[in-house]
Amino acid sequence: MTEARNLYDALVRPIGEAPQKQSLIIVRDGPLHLVPFDGLREASGRYVAETRTVIYSPSATTFYLLTEQKPRPRIAKTALLAIGGIPYSRSPMNRSGLTRGYDRGGFVDMPSSADEVRIAQAAFAKKETKVLLGPSATEAAFKAAGLSEYRVIHLAVHGFADSTFPDRAALVLLSDRLAGEDGFLQASEIVQLRLDADLVILSACDTAVGPLRGQEGIANLSKAFLLAGARMVVPQDVG
Repeated sequence: MTEARNLYDALVRPIGEAPQKQSLIIVRDGPLHLVPFDGLREASGRYVAETRTVIYSPSATTFYLLTEQKPRPRIAKTALLAIGGIPYSRSPMNRSGLTRGYDRGGFVDMPSSADEVRIAQAAFAKKETKVLLGPSATEAAFKAAGLSEYRVIHLAVHGFADSTFPDRAALVLLSDRLAGEDGFLQASEIVQLRLDADLVILSACDTAVGPLRGQEGIANLSKAFLLAGARMVVPQDVG
C-alpha cells in the first residue's frame, strides 16, 4: 500500500488530481512497464482507475502514429470474432518439439475460456458473431476468418512473450499441418494481418509483458495488433 502511494506521489501527482473522470494516457519506460498505474492510490485514497480512464500506449512513436493517421474508411461490418476452449492437452503440439522450442513443457487446457467466449457472444446478436471454439480454433481458421470484417476480436487462449527473441511472442492456437500452420500466431505474423477492429481483447498469459526495448517500450503482442490496424487492445493476463 505504501509503495503504491509513493509511486503515485512520484509519477502521477505532479499532473494534478482530476476534478472529474478524464483520460490519462501513459507511455511507460523501462521497469515502469510492469507498474499498473490504474491501481495506484491518490491522496484522497481513491484508486486512479476510479477517477480517470487509464490508457497505455506501447511507445511515444506508436501513440504518434496512431493519433496522426488519417481516418480509415470503415470496413468491419460484423460484430464479433471470438476464439477459445482449445483442447491443448489433446493437441499434437504438446507431443512435439514445438513447445520445447518455446521453453514450455506443454500447454494445459483453459476450461473457462469456452464459457468466456460464449459470454462474449451473448453480448451481440448471434448472426453478428463468429466463434472458433474447441478443435475449430486453428491458426489457419483464424487467419482465414476475414479478420477485417470484425469490430471486436476476442481471443481466450494461451500466449507468451519471448524475452530473448521478441518476434517469437505468440498466441497459441491449434496447428494445421495441411495448411502449413504450426499454431503459434507470432507477433511478426500479427503485424501483417489486416484489421479494422475497434477492440481486440487478449485474454491470455503474458500478452501485456515483453522484453524492454528502450524508447520503443515493450515489443509485445498488444503492440502487434495495434500496428495491424486495431484501434484499441485490452490485454488481460490470466496467468
